[in-house]
Amino acid sequence: MESAEAKTPGEAPDRPAGNAAADHGKLSCPACGGALQPFSGSELLRCPCCGLCRRRPLDEHRNREALVRHYRTADPREQVARAKAPFFEKALDVLEEAFPARPRRLLDVGCGGGEFLQQASRRGWDPAGIDVLPEAVAAARCLLPRAQIHLGSLPEEVSIPSGLQAVTFWDVMDHLEDPAAYLRAAVRLLCPGGMVGIRTRNVAVQLLMRRVDDFLLALRRRPARRTFHVLHRVAFTPESLERLLERTGLEPIGIANSPLTVGDPYGLAPRFPWIRMLKTAAAPIADVVSAASGGKMLFSPSLLAWARKP
Repeated sequence: MESAEAKTPGEAPDRPAGNAAADHGKLSCPACGGALQPFSGSELLRCPCCGLCRRRPLDEHRNREALVRHYRTADPREQVARAKAPFFEKALDVLEEAFPARPRRLLDVGCGGGEFLQQASRRGWDPAGIDVLPEAVAAARCLLPRAQIHLGSLPEEVSIPSGLQAVTFWDVMDHLEDPAAYLRAAVRLLCPGGMVGIRTRNVAVQLLMRRVDDFLLALRRRPARRTFHVLHRVAFTPESLERLLERTGLEPIGIANSPLTVGDPYGLAPRFPWIRMLKTAAAPIADVVSAASGGKMLFSPSLLAWARKP
């Protein structure tokens, strides 16, 4: 509901990276270390222990190529950034309650064109960003000429100063082959008590939408050319996200339903006319279910997690 994934014409399907473990499906869950099992045919793998779901792995170079290709062909970055502006403000409210005193510094991983960094700068943060897309980095540097905007990936970048109050991953974690490596890098950069914010897909809802979409397409006897559900590299359950945070040296503060983006930035409504009504109803229903279950049942399409470095 929050994004759309499209293959470019002639793009080959994902294949394992070529190691023996991948070829035999003997892969470990990045969140809890459990053995991943084939799920939904050969396309996906799922952890029976914590529910994490992922595609078969790619090597880092191929994954970065796929990520750049996705953002160049399937992601309307500027529309999405405008739609997320209210979410960015709420996230900054949380961070500023934790860190009211200045100076305060944050790093946005997968910063895109720097829209979140711009909002943070206006509210008194010293922002820095990192992204793998060259044109996005150029746009962010133009928007914030005094900020440090790095081209590359977090585990490889060694020039980012440590002692940060916050590191954010807004809709980034589900694109990563090794999310644990990124979180460990974030821990190294944070000051004691520093916070990590993560917004990522809720696998239960994504799989449900996938099944509904497949069912409706079967009724109409049409092949799937574009889908509104998103299963990039990795998708999390609340339990798997909590375990990943703990495994990488972070103390979970809370995992909750994430606020939805505003409007229809991905232009899905013309193809899926019922999606606007579903999106309107989803947030209040998800909030009611969460409140009634004491926060144990989360049914928003995306999860919002906060964690702290001890």
